[in-house]
Amino acid sequence: MSMEDKDKIKEVLKLLIEKLKKPENKELMDELLLNCGFFEVDGITDSAFVRLQRKVLRQKSRLYYKDIKDAKLKKELIDAHSQMLWYKTINELEKYFVYVNYQVENMLNYYIKNNDAFNKIRLDEKKYCKTIFSSPKYTLTIDCSIYFFNKNNQQPNKISKIASLWAKLLFWSIDSEEPDFTVKQYNNLSAIIDIRNEQNHADYERNSNKCDYWYKQEDSFSFTFIEAIIKTIRNTII
Repeated sequence: MSMEDKDKIKEVLKLLIEKLKKPENKELMDELLLNCGFFEVDGITDSAFVRLQRKVLRQKSRLYYKDIKDAKLKKELIDAHSQMLWYKTINELEKYFVYVNYQVENMLNYYIKNNDAFNKIRLDEKKYCKTIFSSPKYTLTIDCSIYFFNKNNQQPNKISKIASLWAKLLFWSIDSEEPDFTVKQYNNLSAIIDIRNEQNHADYERNSNKCDYWYKQEDSFSFTFIEAIIKTIRNTII
């Protein structure tokens, strides 16, 4: 093979990898993973073993989200949940947290859309403004109106343009009568958000990983808060 041909193939592979990293291409990534594996158990080929494992995880995800009524949301949540389970299985925690975040934000977006969020915030801005965390050195106060509305003309932002997941969480927690959720789960939610942000932004100078702490945990019980967060939000949209 000529150097020119190799360069062309490298360029195609580079473009393919970049496209497969995008959340909307999860199904294509699934297809790739189904045909790539590093396992062999009792004579089962690597691809067959991976395919079997992912099929089982997908069945679990279908059961988990069986009561979601919106077909599009249901499909997206099942896809993300099965990916989350897969990456935990292979101990790739960075992507595990990314797909946790994807489910949380997708459910919050659906809740905001279907619960008259903009009118409720406009009518009572103070209700949806709260200090989520406070310490001697740092305080996090979220005012939903700042994020939900365009600061120039006070028109509602597109839900996808609401720049703060904390603002979405705060609206949801207050409106769904879980007012202390963001406070009690602050550290856990911060871990999910921080790892997702780190994975979405390249930084060649980075010499640490926000997942390092989680890789050092001795057992899976350290991740039980993930199930609690996802389940609590899920139960408000079924």
